[in-house]
Amino acid sequence: MTQVFNMADLSTASPEVILSLVAMVILTLDFIAPKGGRDWLGYLSILGVLVTFAVLIGQWGTMQPAFNGQYVSDPFSFFFKIVFLVSAALILLMSIGYLKSEGIDKGEFYGLILFATLGMMLMVSAVDLLILYIGLETMSISIYILAGFMKRERRSSEAALKYLLMGGFSSAIILYGIVMLYGLTGTIGLQEIASSLSADSFSNPALI
Repeated sequence: MTQVFNMADLSTASPEVILSLVAMVILTLDFIAPKGGRDWLGYLSILGVLVTFAVLIGQWGTMQPAFNGQYVSDPFSFFFKIVFLVSAALILLMSIGYLKSEGIDKGEFYGLILFATLGMMLMVSAVDLLILYIGLETMSISIYILAGFMKRERRSSEAALKYLLMGGFSSAIILYGIVMLYGLTGTIGLQEIASSLSADSFSNPALI
């Protein structure tokens, strides 16, 4: 049996693994915890982001592919992951007071922010169109829900519906493009696609 991944792969993707676990723990705790006072879930989410940030810093200076070359940890992805995590921590910190002022006692708000951040982190490390698409959808679905989080506000529901329609249409176009590229090149790896399209047989702009 072919081994899909090993511990080295999980180590390379450990920031994403940790963040996904934290997000699932937040959603689980929100479901089972007694009603009232969800501020602690916000602070727990920030702690999870800080732990993820610390693990990411520990990977400084490394460039390691994982999952059969479908994922890579390099300086490019490292920089943007730092930006995403710092932004997520600040958003979570501001959200605690905002949710309290709006009278919203729902901890899944924090979990959705973490999942949106996870999707962005997956996208910048993707060396494969499938991983890129999974990251995009992870981020998009989380933001769809966040956009419509204030159910009693008409503008919130309208924004969520518009974003869902626009995002669904865009997602279908992207998926169609991925299928076309796979049919044209026989691969969904970004480097392999670039090599195939730069070959003489694909030099015709109309064909591309």
